[in-house]
Amino acid sequence: MKKSKKITSKTNDLEYDPQRETRVLLEDLSHSVSLLAEGQMTLIHRFDGLENKFDGLENRFSRMEHRFDTVEHRLSNVESELKSVKLAVFDNRHHINELRKDQNSGFKRLDQRLLKLEMV
Repeated sequence: MKKSKKITSKTNDLEYDPQRETRVLLEDLSHSVSLLAEGQMTLIHRFDGLENKFDGLENRFSRMEHRFDTVEHRLSNVESELKSVKLAVFDNRHHINELRKDQNSGFKRLDQRLLKLEMV
């Protein structure tokens, strides 16, 4: 192995050691990479948490959509039944009016017969 030569800077009297400077730079770079990796892992965990929450929301929306479909179907059935009831009410109203007319004409006939009997 070669020993590195100590180079003296002309501007000051401190010795320049390129191997030491390289080790310091590599340690600093290694520390920076570790910080980046740690930050990335934190982000990954946070994204995983958000993804789980999003999956939960998707499931809830899916269940709500199913419930809304069920309610929509039931409401459609109620509307159909209501239409049938309305038709039956109108039909009954017509029959009731006819019965009233018959009743009134029957009362008129009875009144006429009673007047005839009273005259006799």
